[in-house]
Amino acid sequence: GTLTVSNLMTWTRGNMDGAGRTVIAPGATLQLINNTVVDVSEWTLENAGTILWTGQGIAWHNSAVFTNRAGALWDIQTDNALYYPGNGSSVARFDNAGTLRKASTTGTSVFTLPLNNYGVVELLSGRLEFNELNNLNFVTVNSGALLRLNGGGVVKGTYEVAGGGTVEWAGGSVTLDASANLA
Repeated sequence: GTLTVSNLMTWTRGNMDGAGRTVIAPGATLQLINNTVVDVSEWTLENAGTILWTGQGIAWHNSAVFTNRAGALWDIQTDNALYYPGNGSSVARFDNAGTLRKASTTGTSVFTLPLNNYGVVELLSGRLEFNELNNLNFVTVNSGALLRLNGGGVVKGTYEVAGGGTVEWAGGSVTLDASANLA
């Protein structure tokens, strides 16, 4: 089935499993303040509001999908991992059409599942690592921040890096489209 959050949901532990989906409606908030790793398996988590991630890691299994809709915000306020542990026949993924932001911590946050960016990735502080980043729109990196791409991806959009900011392509194969803009 579908669970629609129209106000506030606080997720502290447990799993979202099966063929259903959770929808965070416009204007609603999901607080991820989990003190242990939570799992998402074959589930779709669709955000049209705000997600504040301040807790531990999140494991995505078996074709689970996270969709951050246009106008939505996923705010990373933790130095932990959103990861795909590699079990199951289909790879989980994160599709971002809104804003994926890291602004309030100085350590490392890691995404081991593929990120397809149709919106904006804002790295304002700390370090953000992706195993695969397919940037089709806009990535910005502030001074003192580090964006590390460990496994390649596609660059069709814009990477805007402030003086003192860093983007590292550390591994894998990167396809640089003629429309890419590295500023």
